[in-house]
Amino acid sequence: MLGDSLTENVPWAELTGRHDLVNRGVGGATSADILAMLPQVLRLHPKAVFLMVGVNDVMHGIATPAILANLQKIADVVTASDAQVFLSYVLPVAEGIPNGSKWNSQIRALNDAMKASFSGKRGVTFIDIRPQVTDSSNSLSPSITSDGVHLRAAAYRAWVGAVKSNLTKRSAYE
Repeated sequence: MLGDSLTENVPWAELTGRHDLVNRGVGGATSADILAMLPQVLRLHPKAVFLMVGVNDVMHGIATPAILANLQKIADVVTASDAQVFLSYVLPVAEGIPNGSKWNSQIRALNDAMKASFSGKRGVTFIDIRPQVTDSSNSLSPSITSDGVHLRAAAYRAWVGAVKSNLTKRSAYE
């Protein structure tokens, strides 16, 4: 499990019943930080890497092409190690937080660019929990966030369900 504070805040092994899951979420991490962490992650010889990163990039004003380039490098390095990449779309933020509309616009552009860039790419599977965590305006639903960015239990249940489902599919091929 690789990503920012959204990943870090979850006891993945406990919630999935998979004690072989290692949590490498780091609060505040950007895509560049994750790229720099890859040598440490790959020393663990993962068979799969579940990745969600990008919201901090957006909040720091990093342009979509730069974020996408980092994600492509991450995916290339991970798949070259014979691990499967499970790439989560970046979740929007709640509309009511400062800059929320602006950030959500860039997050939508980033997710569209990710879809265009990674669709059909060997070794990369998308995870999309946005339908379970967004409201009618496609912003993070206020009911599932504590501060407009971080998730509450209901959102984590949806994410854990998606991870477990993909782990089951992955195990079927091994």
